Amino acid sequence: MKVSVYYSASFRYDAQVSLSPHVIRLFPRCSRYIRLINLHFDGGHLVETQFRNDLFDNLVACCFLPGERTHWDIAIAMNLEIEESNPFGFLLAPHALSIPFDYEPTEKLVLEPYISQRYGNFPLPPSYQVKPGTPTVEGLVTLNQSVFKTIAYQRRETGQAFTPEKTLSQGAGSCRDMAVLLAEILRRHHVATRLVSGFLWDSSEKHEHALHAWVEAYAPGAGWIGLDPTNGILSNHHHIPTAVGLTTNQISPIEGNYYAPTRVGSALDTSLAIQLHD
Repeated sequence: MKVSVYYSASFRYDAQVSLSPHVIRLFPRCSRYIRLINLHFDGGHLVETQFRNDLFDNLVACCFLPGERTHWDIAIAMNLEIEESNPFGFLLAPHALSIPFDYEPTEKLVLEPYISQRYGNFPLPPSYQVKPGTPTVEGLVTLNQSVFKTIAYQRRETGQAFTPEKTLSQGAGSCRDMAVLLAEILRRHHVATRLVSGFLWDSSEKHEHALHAWVEAYAPGAGWIGLDPTNGILSNHHHIPTAVGLTTNQISPIEGNYYAPTRVGSALDTSLAIQLHD
């Protein structure tokens, strides 16, 4: 299937400001099932844009904005070819058939940052724990479903992600809050996990396309398995990843700052359209 993605962002400031270099992470991480046919990126007049791959091999656009300004607009148009994928289409390695499992030394050397907990040893409710010896796939599905069933979705487009404890205490959070929570739960079970951001689309006109966040857990033999706690499912061809990382800052769709001698208000308007072509 062929899919077109159109994204735009309009930054507005109440006075003249200087802008730091901005990093754009809105380009698909191509794979066997996702292929980029063409890409057009417009960063505006007098903006120098350099494309590169970052530490996590995400394709990013680094925009350098000279002088001062009161507004900045970007626009992205992409055509993709996407194949349907079976999220359960894998076989686990013999040493990873049940939770907890031990990574082999070479695996652990690379994955250690993704295994280490980032928010301390806060208490987990019983529903966020699986018994030792639980089959790996069953355990991953159970933990993903647990977050889905116990945390209410709360639309929150700006601001830092909540800590796992805050998301647990209030029983609600955005997709990035739930992703951070699930990542920490999986790491508590010694499963290497990274955060993911990207596009979520649906072929039905009844659903809203959106920027989204989820996680990927590394299971030997299977590789990185996508888990979407907001929707309680494994990620599939309706998830288009654009960035992976250890922290939400590293997967932020747009990252940058603005500066002025005094406090200046700002506003951001975005639009996203995803179209499926026969």
